[in-house]
Amino acid sequence: MTPEMAAGSKAYQAALVFYSSVKVAAAQDVPGAKAVYDELKTRFPSGKRKPIKSESETVTETIKKEVKVS
Repeated sequence: MTPEMAAGSKAYQAALVFYSSVKVAAAQDVPGAKAVYDELKTRFPSGKRKPIKSESETVTETIKKEVKVS
């Protein structure tokens, strides 16, 4: 990992900690927190990440699609 990547990773982790704090504050009706949360939530999409498919899974899906088309 390059120093730039490490710094970016640390910055993103810090931003997530801040976002989580703001989210809790908004849920507890801390004055001003809801406005900050509404602004930040567009930058931190919710939901689980999709698992990365293996090469064999991708090939299998491609073959299945091609068989259906034929």
